[in-house]
Amino acid sequence: MRITKLTGITAALLSIAPIGLHAQSSGTKKNQAKSALIRADVRELPADQQIIHALNRMTFGPKPGDVLEVRAIGLDNWIDQQLHPEKIDDSTALVTDLDDKMDDVVILTMSEFGRMAKENGNRGTDHGHAGALFVIGGHVKGGKVHGKWPGLEQEQLYEGRDLALTTDFRSVFAEVVQDHLGARALDRIFPGFAASPRDFLGVV
Repeated sequence: MRITKLTGITAALLSIAPIGLHAQSSGTKKNQAKSALIRADVRELPADQQIIHALNRMTFGPKPGDVLEVRAIGLDNWIDQQLHPEKIDDSTALVTDLDDKMDDVVILTMSEFGRMAKENGNRGTDHGHAGALFVIGGHVKGGKVHGKWPGLEQEQLYEGRDLALTTDFRSVFAEVVQDHLGARALDRIFPGFAASPRDFLGVV
């Protein structure tokens, strides 16, 4: 069957026939009838076989748990999410998956470089002096910005172009290591850095 005006991923779905998916064939009734026949054939398979068929076509094949996951949300809904990932609300997925184990988890995210406060000539931003660090976890004192916000006025920027540095990231790491993990030998964990509780921001 020859398909025109379709992306590769959409073309691969024609034999699954999700609700609301419309395909344009070469224009002949013969090809249209054939595509309808293929869709009907797949829909006659047992439900889990339909899911495996979809996973084989849209992913690298089913992994352990994939069939159960697709079954839980429904095949048509799952296909719609693959075609429109912006519809997926995964904002609470990590918390839901970890459940009560989230209390044992603290996640630190940071970049090795910041970003300049102003756009460059290509309307992007170059590597800069400072940036933000995110802390996530069940016992994290979240919902706020910790530390001192330096401001973005010209006179507040580092060298007139970068966000000013106000917190050494090692202070945040040291607080998590000591207060969450229970370690005490901070000088051995962060050699050359004098970690002190008085510099902790109270994130955990």
